[in-house]
Parts: sequence; structure tokens; C-alpha cells
Amino acid sequence: MPFRIPKTPKIVFVTENVPEGYVSYGLTLIGAEVMWNRTYGENVVVAVIDTGIDYKHPELKDRVIGGKDFTGSGDFMDDNGHGTHVAGIIAASGVKISGVAPKANLLAVKVLDKEGGGQDQDVADGIAWAVENGAEVISMSFGSANPSPVVRQALRFAYKKGAVLIAAAGNEGDENIDADTVDYPARYPETIAVAAVDAKKIVAPFSSKGPEVDIAGPGVDIYSTYIGGKYVYLSGTSMATPHISGAVALVLSDCKRIMGRKMAPEELKDYLIMHTEDLGPKGKDNAYGYGLFTFNYGASLPSKVKEIRIKLDKGFTRMNGVVQLGSRVALIDGKEVNMDVEPFKFGDYVYISAKFLAEQLGAKANLSTSEKELIISNNKGTRLADFADLDC
Repeated sequence: MPFRIPKTPKIVFVTENVPEGYVSYGLTLIGAEVMWNRTYGENVVVAVIDTGIDYKHPELKDRVIGGKDFTGSGDFMDDNGHGTHVAGIIAASGVKISGVAPKANLLAVKVLDKEGGGQDQDVADGIAWAVENGAEVISMSFGSANPSPVVRQALRFAYKKGAVLIAAAGNEGDENIDADTVDYPARYPETIAVAAVDAKKIVAPFSSKGPEVDIAGPGVDIYSTYIGGKYVYLSGTSMATPHISGAVALVLSDCKRIMGRKMAPEELKDYLIMHTEDLGPKGKDNAYGYGLFTFNYGASLPSKVKEIRIKLDKGFTRMNGVVQLGSRVALIDGKEVNMDVEPFKFGDYVYISAKFLAEQLGAKANLSTSEKELIISNNKGTRLADFADLDC
């Protein structure tokens, strides 16, 4: 059995009770609630390629829209618990806890048996089935030290069909940041490889490291759904991966709502990278990749930035391969950030909040125009910025 659930720390405890008012730190770190003002993941289908899902769980019974078993058990009901935990992180509906995208639809694709192992042909068939049945996001919290040509072929098929492929980096890591222990399928370029961090944004010691790591998500002591209608804490890149899968569901849902289409996989990967908080060594590294993904746009910005670009077009523009989803969004040193107020036109001028500029620049601002954009450079200046409308 070449593929299996990554090894994880032991379960802390299983319970039917959830602390009153509980909110996962994972939701806070990635800023899910920021997006809930716009979408809860409606009209997006996420395939959980795993041990199945407990589709009778109160949090998931309205989210699972179908599934298929490839293990020979005859049903896609989860008999291990891992797949149900992953599914809850993505889309628990808020009965007691909430997933990242609590209104996303789930496909339960059971390719791993009750022991957590599965054959590569079953994994490949599961990926292909998911895409053929409408999956737009494929969440893969499993891995192998060995490549699989048949799985690679299925991933290429899914990618060409427009599915976004999210994969766990693996739990074979240690303190050596220069190690190269990332599992397959996360090693493949079609996937987005996810590392795990804890509540303090520190990479988990167990998180596999290597140049293939793209981004990080919350993956230590994550509370989510479990078989039998229960809840449990688990740790692993298996838990970080569905945080990113749920985030992708939110982005796709919002893009459909505003743009009338979904992002292509390469656009989505650019979007994720642009929304990372750089952690660890500066720039991309083997432990965090580009950093922790978050919708908290300003969380990782330095106190002083080199450049701010604000599109004045009220329509739908594209910048560096990223779809800009709102007129309140500025691009600051390559990262999107929400302004405190929307730029507005008065007469022949466009006005931008001086408070916003001061906070982001850490200095007074001198502004100029170029190529139908407002370009703000660190310099001197004090008053509320006003510009002749560029008629974008």
C-alpha cells in the first residue's frame, strides 16, 4: 500500500461536547471570518480524497452531496476518522463548530481503508472520479515516499480540467530546515504543497520540509469532527491542508459571485502566494514555503513599504495574475490589503484616506500617477492625497 495517512501524534481525546463559544485558532490565523462577509463557500465542490466521511455527522450531513468507495468496503462512510476530521476543517456547518467554508459542498472519495492505507490505482481512480463529478478543489491529506506514475497521470488530468490540487507536505520533518522530506503527491508541480504551523505561527517539528513546500496552514491541535458524531483534536499537515482547501473554496465562490467564473489553478496558486505572511528565513524557504496563508491582508506588512498601487477601475481588473475582487483592495509590495475606506471620486479628483497611507508607509506620502495607477512611494508629504481622475 504505497499511500497512507501521514503519521500523526496520538488523539488527545474524543468528545461529543464542544466548549461554548469555541472558535478554532486556525480560522483566526487564516482570517476566514474576513471572507465570511462575502461568501461562505457557496456553489463550490471540494473532494476529500481520504478515508471517507461520516456523512451522518450533524456538522456534515448537509454538506456531503455524494461520494464513492474505492477500497472495496461498499460505502464511502468513514471507518477510520481521518477523513471526517479533514472534512470538518473544510466545511463543518456551524452546529457546534465551523469549517473554513461552512457552505461548501463535499464529495467523500474513499481511497484509504480503515487502517489508513490505499493503493495507488485507487487513489488515481478517486481523483479522476472526483473531477468527473464536479470537484473544483481536491484535498489530499495523505502521502507516500515513492512517486506513482498512475497518480501523476490522474493529477495532470485533474489540473487540465481546472481542479485546484491541495496536498499535505507530510509529517516526516525534524529540526533540519534544509531537509528534503516532502511526500508525494505534494512533490508534484501540479499540487500546492502545505506545511503545518501551530497557534504561534511556528512550523511544527513534524512538518516535512523541502523546496516543494508552497505555503503553510494551521496544523497543530486542530479541533474538528470525528466519526460517530464526535469531535477530536488532531495534528499534522493533514490538518493544515484542509484549511487551505477551505480557503480556496471561499476564493472560488467569491470569484464566481463577482466575476461570473472560477479562477484557473495557476491563478489560484498566485493568489494564495500573494496572501502569505512571510515566516522563517526571509522569502521562500523549505519549512514555510512562501509563508502562512491568510485573508488578514495587513497582518504581514512591514511598517514601511516601498510601493502601493491602487486600481481606480471600479470594474474587474487583473494584476500580476491575481483577480482583484474589490475597489477597496490595494497592492502593497506585492500583497493585497484592504483599505480602511474606499477611494472615492469628487469632481475631477480621486481621494484616498491619509490615515491608510500613513499606516502603510510609516511616513508621510508623496503620490504620483503612472499607467492608470496611483503609485505611492515612501517620501514626504502630509495632506489628504488628491488626484485627477485617470478615467480608468
